[in-house]
Amino acid sequence: MFFSGKNKASYLLLNPAKKTFILHSMYSLEVDTVSNTEWSTLLQQFDDATIYQTWPCGAVLWGAGRLSHVVLRNGDEAAGIAQVAAIQTPVLRGGTALVFWGPLWRRRGGTENHRAFARLVESLRVEYVGRRGMFLRVIPNEMGSNENEVRETLERAGFSWKGRFYRTYILDISPPLVDLRKQLRQKWRNCLNRAEKEDLTVRDDTGNEVYETFYAIFQEMQERKKIAEISIDPLQLREIQKSLPEELKTRIFLCEKEKRPLAGAVISVIGDTALLVLAASNAEGRSVMASYFLQWNIIVWLKMKGVRFYDLGGTSPIHPEVNYFKAGIGGENVSHAGSFEQCANPLSSLFDRSLGILKYGRKSLSRKIS
Repeated sequence: MFFSGKNKASYLLLNPAKKTFILHSMYSLEVDTVSNTEWSTLLQQFDDATIYQTWPCGAVLWGAGRLSHVVLRNGDEAAGIAQVAAIQTPVLRGGTALVFWGPLWRRRGGTENHRAFARLVESLRVEYVGRRGMFLRVIPNEMGSNENEVRETLERAGFSWKGRFYRTYILDISPPLVDLRKQLRQKWRNCLNRAEKEDLTVRDDTGNEVYETFYAIFQEMQERKKIAEISIDPLQLREIQKSLPEELKTRIFLCEKEKRPLAGAVISVIGDTALLVLAASNAEGRSVMASYFLQWNIIVWLKMKGVRFYDLGGTSPIHPEVNYFKAGIGGENVSHAGSFEQCANPLSSLFDRSLGILKYGRKSLSRKIS
């Protein structure tokens, strides 16, 4: 059984039961052949892996039964992988599929293989747009200087660019700590100096107890700020954390004074970039600049762990004080490559649009109730 599409890529079905394909002479493709445990092992082989491509995260956000997993192999080595959230239409062939913060193709410690990325993108197109008749949306984990080449690859495969939705600060933490401290903005460094005189301490863990302490701080902040744009619901994150294997769990950091929690942050470290997932401080913490002390100690911890970059978790158009705080750390302000879409089935396009309208309606109703 063969599939053919743009770029004249041919797909020979080797094993119908396991959905194993051979792509040209170098690559083979596996669709829905790996287990949860195997997927976790694969994730750790890629520098561009994040919590959003973990199996537990996908199961909580979209439902375990909707997850699909693609593995592109070069011999025995995984050259690229992608977790897909696929929602099928109730009756007819079609639906909508989402690759969120993927596909992953930057092998840990290796050189960038753009050919593997192109093959993986084409494989996603053939499987979900071609074979399953779905509306496919790809949101790659690409920011900064490499986004142009990635965008060109996706557009050559027939995807349409639909705009950007994410900006953030990325801090390169490879320089010595003394240099990282020097590049802090003056006011940020002054606040850190003040915090260091307050007898503050920082502890970290992955357990449920420390997460509950962080969640209490987050609730206090949320009642005060009413932040509408949160990267992930903290209750969902709690469920994800419970299911993640130990090596993929987020790290919860707490800043305390005399054992009183003042500020907290949840950090995910899977690839070469640590991600600030959630952060919060309470009234006492703000009075002693606890967030400054906490973030600096997180940077020191990441440095000791050999992490290369720190993504500060995005900027907000309606909370300039948050942006100002993150900018003071000295990272580079970068934009995300954006969202890319492709569909050949009008029914799937309508289905995807209907799901978007329903999601917006639920959010609006939730805000009114609040």
